[in-house]
Amino acid sequence: MLAFLRYAAGDVLLILLGLFLMFSIPLIIGGVVFFVLRRNRKNRAAWQEISRQLDLPMKNPNQLQMAGLYNDCEVKLSVGARRSGGENSSTEFFTYCTVRFPHSLRFLLNIAAPKGLFSKIFDSNRMILGQSGFDQRFNAKCYDQEVLRRLLLSDFPSDATQNLMGDLMMSSDLIDVIEISDEKVYLETGGQVADFERLKKMLDTTTYLAKRFYSARQSFPLAEWERQTLRDWRSLADEQNLRVDERNFELSGTYGSFPVRVRLLTDRGKWQTGIELKFTDSLMTGLRIMPENSIHKAFTWLGAQDIEAGDKAFDDAFIVKAKNVAVARSFLTPDFCRQMVGLKSQTSGISVTDEEMVLTFDTVLGDRRTLKSHLEALASTARMLRR
Repeated sequence: MLAFLRYAAGDVLLILLGLFLMFSIPLIIGGVVFFVLRRNRKNRAAWQEISRQLDLPMKNPNQLQMAGLYNDCEVKLSVGARRSGGENSSTEFFTYCTVRFPHSLRFLLNIAAPKGLFSKIFDSNRMILGQSGFDQRFNAKCYDQEVLRRLLLSDFPSDATQNLMGDLMMSSDLIDVIEISDEKVYLETGGQVADFERLKKMLDTTTYLAKRFYSARQSFPLAEWERQTLRDWRSLADEQNLRVDERNFELSGTYGSFPVRVRLLTDRGKWQTGIELKFTDSLMTGLRIMPENSIHKAFTWLGAQDIEAGDKAFDDAFIVKAKNVAVARSFLTPDFCRQMVGLKSQTSGISVTDEEMVLTFDTVLGDRRTLKSHLEALASTARMLRR
């Protein structure tokens, strides 16, 4: 009888435990969901008020993102999320601010101050400048170590520091993650920040660094290879009635009746030359022509469909999409297809839209004849799209 009662009591406990878990788990999950939704509502309300105070628009009031002009810089301030790896993966929220430079800095620059344990893991190709505090905190790379040293240690004084290294050291005391490339300044801190002073500090620090680095680039002396490239560009400009912006390293004007622009760029540690041609009038077809690859295969546009030209070499090399399929298909003449395949074989990137054609080369195009031949080929191809 006692054994029966012991077993019965044990069964009752298991049943009670099961009932407890049955009711408590949904309550816990509901509580977590309620807490997250409540926090998100509070954060949205806080961001909307901060947006008003800073006069920095939130295009979507339900999305934690502001973008616009702040401290004479085009900024983006937002909350992002990423999944942490491992078996116990979770979602990590972070707040970031970024400013893009008006023109590339042209240093093949990559300066990064990561956070936490990762701050001790450095790229084996990073450059050591002999400044222990900086070298321990930052990964830094440039196309030339002496150029990097001169950039960071030259006297570019401000009210706060004497040089850019001082700016970076000062900023790293305030911000978790700092990344500076030739194209932009990016700052990040953990969590969904909804405090006015912290967000303003992020904005102030990001724009301060962006203006300091861009100002330093403007007054930084040109290297010999840059001066030679500009001499070649000036030669072409004089011949074709184009303009050379020596400070920002751009060649622009009208070539073959089309507005064109040539720029020196950098991407993932590589020099690039970009050539852009604008159509005088939009093609108005929703056209997209881009090289065939796995990424573009997966990419879709609303209301667009794949278009084939019937030219195997072209169809194998490119993906074509458009909203006005009939008009877009009429552009894909045999001559146009051959020209596009030929351009693709010479470039690292090519694209065509209703508004422009863009060629990208993984090199510095300084030779006048070579650059002129690419401009002529681009203008010749563009003329095939005019009706």
